[in-house]
Amino acid sequence: MIATRSIDTPVLGIYDLVERARGRIVNGAHAYGALTQLRAEPPDSPDPEVLKRFETNEADLGYGLLLLRYTDDPAGATAAQIAALTARGLTAITSAGPVTLTAAQAEALEAASLPITAEPGYGLSVSLTDTAAAIEALSPAQIAALPTIGVQS
Repeated sequence: MIATRSIDTPVLGIYDLVERARGRIVNGAHAYGALTQLRAEPPDSPDPEVLKRFETNEADLGYGLLLLRYTDDPAGATAAQIAALTARGLTAITSAGPVTLTAAQAEALEAASLPITAEPGYGLSVSLTDTAAAIEALSPAQIAALPTIGVQS
């Protein structure tokens, strides 16, 4: 697709498209992790919290599957894998939906200075969800820095 200008809407460049996809990859990784958990549970009694996490991120599952090229477990994308994305020119992550991060992913985004922003016309909802031990392991400085990458809850 080639476009040089538009009268009434912005024409996105490749960096804009990559940033938008990055947020969906993070959400897709969470969907993949939840789906893996749901498949391991009895189908007649799924964990409501896991089911909700899957349903929240289900639309981005395909983006999470893109991580299979780099890792056997997209839900466990490492800090190094996330940081490697900055080497490809990413300066921010744009999302058109809610984003859920683990403590390790939040730390990696902080270290890489990759904030999560809302796509124009969408609200931003970024939350941190992890085990109590992982969240308690965050230093006060890391917790104070969470808003700089967009985490609100």
